[in-house]
Amino acid sequence: MKGMIVLALAFSGVISGAAESLDVDELIGRVSTAWQEVSFQGIFVQNSLHAGREMEFVMEIYRWAPDRYLIRFLSPDSVAGTVVAVRRDEVRFRGDAHIGRAFRHRRADRWLKGTALFREIDRLQQNYNIQISERINAIGRPVYALSIRSKRPNRPEVDLEIDRESALILKVVRRSPVARTPRTYHYRSIRIGPPDTLIFHRAWKETQPAAGKADWKSGKRRMETYPTLVSLLARHQGTVLVPEEVPKGFVLQTIRRIQRQNRRFIHMLYSDGLTFISLFQRDASWRSESRRHGRKAASFYSVIRGKQAGMAYSLVGEIPEDELEQMARSLVPLKRAASERVSLTFIGPAVLLAVLIWYWYQKRKSHNI
Repeated sequence: MKGMIVLALAFSGVISGAAESLDVDELIGRVSTAWQEVSFQGIFVQNSLHAGREMEFVMEIYRWAPDRYLIRFLSPDSVAGTVVAVRRDEVRFRGDAHIGRAFRHRRADRWLKGTALFREIDRLQQNYNIQISERINAIGRPVYALSIRSKRPNRPEVDLEIDRESALILKVVRRSPVARTPRTYHYRSIRIGPPDTLIFHRAWKETQPAAGKADWKSGKRRMETYPTLVSLLARHQGTVLVPEEVPKGFVLQTIRRIQRQNRRFIHMLYSDGLTFISLFQRDASWRSESRRHGRKAASFYSVIRGKQAGMAYSLVGEIPEDELEQMARSLVPLKRAASERVSLTFIGPAVLLAVLIWYWYQKRKSHNI
């Protein structure tokens, strides 16, 4: 079909036209694996925060699938010359310390892989309308243009372009109901195919190992993940703040308990398929470290902070503050009862006793035979 084809993505997951039919699940599958399968090089532009300030970053990206990539920052001047080289789980860098810290914890490469939008496709389709069209983009490549719009007011909106040849995400524009300006990233130019491997080898020699994961390996930092609140309370000894109300469309996705030396933090993550609400909590007697990141959070997200039942909490989300405030007002403290802790203590001996009784019964049975 010539011209633009605009169709709603139905739950059947199929988009059809006179010339061809496109299976949406297949397209999403291609996007999810493109980073692992496609080698390329290009000029990448992203507007983001750096050291508390909004900046436009321009960088060269070289990708050797499946396990290597190299980034050279071209601008702004404050980070120009910074180099990040990644091989499997090894990260090396030279230049700006903020960028090195972001990459060594593997946070900054999520926008490169471009798969976060489709991690919860069922929930995304429940809460958002998705439209697709075919066109030639600004750099002359045929793309699928996706428009994601919420079925509820005051939620983010996302437009993206997916390269038809490689399934790489070439452009994302994300508009937040609470941010001043949209967040965007796009490729100014791109060439599909393996770059010269000498580029990577030279950069690897010129960079230094990025420290940072040693804290996790040494035990100074430890993170545990729990799928449900019940599983957390079975292990956690202290108070946990839990909301009785969450904004419509959001459900609890995961819970993390993070330990730094002798301090424990709980992170409860709620999702509607596209955006997230984070509930962070810790013992209120500990010194807060949130001021250092306050400007960053406030630029793109609403932030609500408070104290309750001896716990200090922060609610962070890409939704209006009044919805987070309502969620904060519904927080209730939960704590595992002492009787439950005692009963858990006797689970091991009880199992051992049951095994001994079974063994005695089987032995007696064999003697009778």
